[in-house]
Amino acid sequence: MKQPYCFEVGEGEVFAFAGLWDEWRSPDGEIIESCTILTTGPNSVVADLHDRMPVIVTPDKYDVWLDPDVNDFDTIRDCPQTLRREPDASVSREYETQQFKN
Repeated sequence: MKQPYCFEVGEGEVFAFAGLWDEWRSPDGEIIESCTILTTGPNSVVADLHDRMPVIVTPDKYDVWLDPDVNDFDTIRDCPQTLRREPDASVSREYETQQFKN
């Protein structure tokens, strides 16, 4: 059985992953709601355990990331690049946890 790990930002503050959501109509007319979490290469905290990690949105970018009216490509494109490997070891941590938390 794999060992589960808990990943935290700072001292356990709430944090957000960058995700995308869409609603579309299938060829047979059914409305489909779908979502995904964006991933990137690992920071130094995650690198020993996995080759990918979720893109973490920092609080100063929440408004931009969540605003459905932002349609300026440069603003949207630069947001994940700014967030790409944040937070790193200086502000995040991981530790082994019990199986029942996984």
